Amino acid sequence: MSTFYRPAGLSLPPDARRDFDRIKSLADSATSDLLIQPSWDQNLQIVDAIQSTGSQDVVREAVYLCRKKLNSIRAPRVVYMTLVLVETLVKNCGERVHREVNDAGFMRTMMNVARNYWNKSGRENQQVGEKVVDLIQAWGEGFKEHKSRYPNIVDAYFTLRKEGVRFKPQYDQTTVPIFSP
Repeated sequence: MSTFYRPAGLSLPPDARRDFDRIKSLADSATSDLLIQPSWDQNLQIVDAIQSTGSQDVVREAVYLCRKKLNSIRAPRVVYMTLVLVETLVKNCGERVHREVNDAGFMRTMMNVARNYWNKSGRENQQVGEKVVDLIQAWGEGFKEHKSRYPNIVDAYFTLRKEGVRFKPQYDQTTVPIFSP
């Protein structure tokens, strides 16, 4: 069995497992296919939980959980809500999340989501496609100056550009920055 399909959080020690279980419960609610719009309250509670944990392993497992949710091919709303959650984590949790998002497997999953959705028909599919392409572009541009620390994020952006995935003509500099002073 591939390690990709392992349940998230099982290998954590008891203290870290409690932190992760709280994050998982919130993430399951925040990425539900029953939601009409993102649950900012739950997303920010997840941010607080990640910032308050002392364990990088919990952060790693939380990002891994998001990776698994991004593979919900039959549930584009779950994928969209997960993209919103990941965006919130990247913008609010800093280096600890950035390291885990830079994981080759996570960025490969993001690229697969982009390839699968960017040109699909249907409102929900288009919403997912636009969101994932916008995130990859924002991260690719935002992390470009830090490519030595985040090579997988930057490479994913430029790989998809070479493959012909359409990005906005120019990255919107007015969006909230990934790195803030």
